[in-house]
Amino acid sequence: MKISTVQFLLQNGANANETDKFGKTALWYAVISKTPNAVKVLIKKGARVSQEMIDSVQSGEQKLSQKWDKLLRMLKSALKNQSERPT
Repeated sequence: MKISTVQFLLQNGANANETDKFGKTALWYAVISKTPNAVKVLIKKGARVSQEMIDSVQSGEQKLSQKWDKLLRMLKSALKNQSERPT
């Protein structure tokens, strides 16, 4: 996932929480492709983090990588911030 593409789409009105036919968001694909810069931009633009996403990152082989650790910290922080915001 190229950060320049993500930025371009968001700047031109793309919804950071839009899902594809599989129910996955751009944030999900940014996490799976291990692109922390895209994750950061998407979260900053309002992409919602789910506990399911965090659980997925914590499971299996994914937890063996330092890059996954960085992504996991970002996701947990964003989820905490989302839950603290008034609705």
